[in-house]
Amino acid sequence: YLGDCLQNYCQKVSTARIFENQSEIERKVWGAFKKVEPLLSSINEPELVHGDFHFANLIGNEARISGVVDFVWSIGGDPDLDFRSPTNIHDSANDSEPTLTTEYLKMTKRQPNPSKIDFYRMLIKLELMPVSLNHWVGKVPWGDANHRQIMKTFDLTLHRLLTTFVETN
Repeated sequence: YLGDCLQNYCQKVSTARIFENQSEIERKVWGAFKKVEPLLSSINEPELVHGDFHFANLIGNEARISGVVDFVWSIGGDPDLDFRSPTNIHDSANDSEPTLTTEYLKMTKRQPNPSKIDFYRMLIKLELMPVSLNHWVGKVPWGDANHRQIMKTFDLTLHRLLTTFVETN
C-alpha cells in the first residue's frame, strides 16, 4: 500500500516539476523505502492511529496524559504514523515532543520506531509538496523569485529528510 502511495506522490511531484533533479530525488526516496520496507512488512495487525496527535487533543493532569480526544482522523494502521508530523506535536507546546513521547510510551507500552517515523515524515512531506504548490497557483507566478524560493524550500526540506534517513538508518 505504501509503495503505491509513494508511486502516486512521486508522480504528482514530477508533474508539478518541483525538483530540478527529479530522478535523483526519486532514486533516493525509493532507496529509503527499500531500507524501511522490512519494518513496514512486519506490521501484521492494524492498531489505532489517532491521526491528529498533538497537545490540543490530550487531556492532562499535571505532567501526565490522562486522556485523548478528537478521533475524527482515526484509522487502523501503524501507530508510529501518529509521530509523522512533528509540527502537530509542537503547535501547541514548543519542545514538547520528549514529554509527549514519554507519556505515549507509558500509555501504550510500546516503543515508537525512529526509522519508520523518519520515513513517514519524509512521505508526508512528499505528499504535501504538490498540495502546497497548488495552494499558491495564481498567487505566485511560475518561475518568479517567490516561486523559486518555494521550490528551493521543498528541495531543501526533502534533501534534509533523505540525508537524515540515510545517515541514521
